[in-house]
Amino acid sequence: MLAIMRDTVQHVVTVPCPPAKAFEVFVKRFDQWWPSEYTWAQDALDRIWIEPHSGGRCIERHRNGGETVWGVVEEYFPPEHISFSWLIAPDRTVVQDPDRASKVLVQFIDDDTGGTTIELTHTGFSRYGAGWEDYQAGFASPQGWPFLMERLAAAMSAE
Repeated sequence: MLAIMRDTVQHVVTVPCPPAKAFEVFVKRFDQWWPSEYTWAQDALDRIWIEPHSGGRCIERHRNGGETVWGVVEEYFPPEHISFSWLIAPDRTVVQDPDRASKVLVQFIDDDTGGTTIELTHTGFSRYGAGWEDYQAGFASPQGWPFLMERLAAAMSAE
């Protein structure tokens, strides 16, 4: 389910595993489900990951050894939720000022059937300034968070 509000995109998906497993796959196996074509390195991607703690970095490493920090973990509460800044501007440059970045909150909610409802909320697009509406629309498009959450769900279903 996709919801679009002013300055916010929310996507909800249910997966067939408990919250602890869903949280682990999202955070600790990020490189197994995040597509390389959605990185700066693309085919030259060595690894992409989230450091699993508050203050941790969201990083991609290129095969040449270079690294790009694309986010910072703000809250880390396994298996309930993780939130991080999204330091990628609409023009695909790195935002140097975290106060000008959007935020992503991912909540893992036990659905009482052995599965998990994952609620991803990406908010604060207007912080980027000019072009934020198109950027938000891209995340709301079928190739944005819906595609990414489908990949996440598929990775969890394969477990």
